[in-house]
Amino acid sequence: MTEILFDKNAPYLLTAYVVFLTGLLLYFLSLRMRRNSIERDRQVIEQIEQENAVNNAVNNAMDNAMDKEVQR
Repeated sequence: MTEILFDKNAPYLLTAYVVFLTGLLLYFLSLRMRRNSIERDRQVIEQIEQENAVNNAVNNAMDNAMDKEVQR
């Protein structure tokens, strides 16, 4: 096992592992950031949809009241 560490290619192999694992770590961090961003966007969309539902209900009620007023 110790012979592997003293091989002339060992530094290149270790460097390759470090580069690969660093890239993998950055990839997983990127995925986590994207997931958090998507979750925030989903919450904003739900909030906007709720506000629109309330506004639509108010507008419909006002339209119905206006229609009844016009029919008189």
